[in-house]
Amino acid sequence: MTIKITNDLTQIDYPRYDSYKDSGVDWLGEIPEEWDLTPAFKFINENKLKNKGLTVDTVLSLSYGNILIKPKEKLTGLVPESFETYQIVEPNDIIIRCMDLQNDKTSLRIGLVKDKGIITSAYLALKVANSYLPEYLYYYLHSLDTSKAIYKMGTGLRQNLSFGDFKRFQVPNIPLKVQQSIVDFVKTKSAQIDQAITLKQQQIVKLEEYKQIVIQNAVTKGLNPDAPMKDSGVDWIGDIPEHWEVKKLKFLCKFDTGNKDTINAVDNGKYPLFVRSDNIESINEYTHDCEAVMTSGDGAGVGKIYHYFNGKFCFHQRVYMFNRFREVSGKFFYLYLSSLFINVALDGSAKSTVDSLRRSKIANFWFTVPPKKEQAQIVSHIDSFHASFDKTLISYQTQIERLKEYKTILINQAVTGKIKVS
Repeated sequence: MTIKITNDLTQIDYPRYDSYKDSGVDWLGEIPEEWDLTPAFKFINENKLKNKGLTVDTVLSLSYGNILIKPKEKLTGLVPESFETYQIVEPNDIIIRCMDLQNDKTSLRIGLVKDKGIITSAYLALKVANSYLPEYLYYYLHSLDTSKAIYKMGTGLRQNLSFGDFKRFQVPNIPLKVQQSIVDFVKTKSAQIDQAITLKQQQIVKLEEYKQIVIQNAVTKGLNPDAPMKDSGVDWIGDIPEHWEVKKLKFLCKFDTGNKDTINAVDNGKYPLFVRSDNIESINEYTHDCEAVMTSGDGAGVGKIYHYFNGKFCFHQRVYMFNRFREVSGKFFYLYLSSLFINVALDGSAKSTVDSLRRSKIANFWFTVPPKKEQAQIVSHIDSFHASFDKTLISYQTQIERLKEYKTILINQAVTGKIKVS
């Protein structure tokens, strides 16, 4: 069947069972007439096997519903003195993070183990009996997770769950053949939807690459494809319009990092401190023609460039601020720097593992310098392109979110009997 995204994702084109009855469970609603519910203790046991003697050294973690092997190099920070306190889990065990439901209602808390390993004993590990299909129980609990019904189950001040809560939890008592049919259906359709999502994500990547090409061509070649060209003298820039110039950044603006005075201004509560882009909203006073701020180190992502339209702010010694522009407008400067600097000056390798960005690398970065009138035309052209680009990008992102919604609904309706797949 071809997957179609409709305006109402709850209208899924699959057959239903002949008749339904009230399950007696609020979050579950109606179930097929031939289905029965039974307490989960008939099919599950709590895992209590500790890693005494450190017999297993593969450390697992629960990350947004997935049980992942944790690389040894990442076993730092909040880790136990000994992994003997961890519990040993096997493939097809079900892991549930039962703590603190009140304070975290976004992440997924239930995962299916695929590899033998150890995981913190703070999590509940369920072993499923041979008379029940672990994957079906996982998908059934997953629907409890994605529907957020799990957050109504917690007890105590912090809404914690225990094995006692889950052993009384009502699960469908249906034939293994039916369970297997549902699991096969969910796997097949999930793979199709995931493939569709991947294709959309690849389209977004190509769209972002196209955006970079459009901006780079505009700021280095101009908007007139018939303009006479000349060699810029800079290998990575290549030819430029004959009437343009090339100059080093140090001749086009003033730039500097923060210092003791700027930090004192922050300490005195005078201005907010610029650290990264999420500070932009807090700035409301304009002081300089400052169109770009670049992080120079301190784990903030070396070489990241942020755009300020207005604002009065302080910046620390790991941040460069550019202002007092000469021969280039601040907006043209920002577009040029943000589209080329990381890929050219840092060879696309800007990352938090780079300790710092030397002043000389910034000062000697080459800029094309069109006449001011052309700069304004280029800025206007790119602004118009951005508006169209953003519209397309939002469309792709919306489609991805709708596909994810569709997948969640499809799984939930299949495992709870709202649609018939066998």
